[in-house]
Amino acid sequence: MMRVHREIRPFAAAAVLAAIPAAWLWPPAIVAPALALVALVFFFRDPRRAVPRDPTAVVAPADGRVLRVDRVVPDFLGDFPARDADSAGGPAFDRLAIFLSLLDVHVVRAPCAGTVTGKAYRRGRFLHAGSPEAETRNERNVIAIEDETGGRVFVVQSAGLVARKILCFVGPGDRVAAGDELGFIRFGSRVDVFVEAPVAFGKAVGDRVHGGAETIGRRRS
Repeated sequence: MMRVHREIRPFAAAAVLAAIPAAWLWPPAIVAPALALVALVFFFRDPRRAVPRDPTAVVAPADGRVLRVDRVVPDFLGDFPARDADSAGGPAFDRLAIFLSLLDVHVVRAPCAGTVTGKAYRRGRFLHAGSPEAETRNERNVIAIEDETGGRVFVVQSAGLVARKILCFVGPGDRVAAGDELGFIRFGSRVDVFVEAPVAFGKAVGDRVHGGAETIGRRRS
């Protein structure tokens, strides 16, 4: 039986309330809210996932298509406490970016086990999530995780053209396991994972990934 995410509730309630007068005034009109409810169930689906248990694995944080695989200095590092070992220009992180279409599952998951050490929300624009400008200009939420080795991992939830609501369900001090739910994004967006430890990503631009069920790379010592 398919699970449906709890965030569907207000939307499902609206569809049901719209169906009641439609059925009373003109029964064929109930088709529209019924189809809307079916579409909502599809969008808010929350499938169970078999999470990889390899402690070196970086698990896909979301479903979607890989946009970028690179090594960069994140522009948001100033929102979090610096470390003594950080260089003047900021340390480089291995990054994998995922684009979520309207057809993808929109649950955002932890890429590794660890402790949430902070989060930072930035207001911004709603450009197409796949554009280069969206990386720094779109509205977004950054979740910082310290993994089991003390390394830093960041998960960035970004808004897009249609995505206007970024939800985060964790806070500083929360313990997470790989594949645990971190948040949810409505409706179509982007999720980036930044890993401080060197990572051998096994995915290329254009590949499809499945959040919580797939290893996208392994951290190297």
